[in-house]
Parts: sequence; C-alpha cells; structure tokens
Amino acid sequence: MRKKLKSGEFTYYYYYDGDGKLLYIDVFQGKIFKKKYGDYEFSWKNDLLVSQISRIEGIGVTERVLYFYDVKNRLIKKEYYNKESLRYTVTFVYKDDQILPYVMDIKRMSFDFFTTDNPDCIKKMIEIVGKDFEGSFYLLDLVDSYKNNKTNS
Repeated sequence: MRKKLKSGEFTYYYYYDGDGKLLYIDVFQGKIFKKKYGDYEFSWKNDLLVSQISRIEGIGVTERVLYFYDVKNRLIKKEYYNKESLRYTVTFVYKDDQILPYVMDIKRMSFDFFTTDNPDCIKKMIEIVGKDFEGSFYLLDLVDSYKNNKTNS
C-alpha cells in the first residue's frame, strides 16, 4: 500500500505492509523535476516499532530513533541519535496497568531538559509512534508548544 503527500517543494511517498504498518518513506524535492532527497526506514518486531532511520542523499544516516518497551508492551523509552551520538532520551512512567504514562521526562544528552505530567502532551508523543517520522524536530516542536504550560517542570 502507498500514500502520497505533498508539502511545499517536497513529495513524500509512504509505504505500508499488509497490516498497515509504516515501513518506508521516500522523499523527493522539486515540483517539476523531482530529485531524490532522502528516506525514512521503519523497523518492527511483531507489532512494536523498534527503530526509525533517516537518510539524506549524499550525507547518509542523519538521525535514528530507538524504541524500548516493558513486558506489557508499553513504550517506556525513546532514544534519539544524531549519527552515532545520543542527543535526547525520553522516558515514560506508568502507574500499575495504565495504558498511558502519567509522566514524560526528556534529557538532552544526560542533562534535564523537559518534564511534564500534561496528558495531552504525553499522548501526542505516544500517538506519533509508527505513523510518521518523528525525529528530534518533532520532539523539540512538541516541547516548545507545551513548555509554558503550568503542569510542566
């Protein structure tokens, strides 16, 4: 299955498997003469996304996101790498058998960066998983949109 999306001078082609899991996104630049710009690759283990890789033509891998789950298959951590260096770590804290975490904590390298108990913010960070590439730009935009909220620390 394939889906096409245009945004400005970029065209994105989304490829899915038979179960609807996102496998690959091809990115082309240009309105008339399209040139390959890069791609995103998604790796799954059963129904759980385990990694995303971003590549730009002529540069190679620019970003990786790794996903970690608990024994109940709940997302507990995301690690954002720029080439080989860990840039951001997002951890999720759950209560008992809750489906959604009640706290999200983000570290930049090993330093405190952003912590929230805002359920809308946490839900947005969980819901994007496997639906689109969510590099550090998504993370930073989300943090920016919630950083002045009173429930953040």
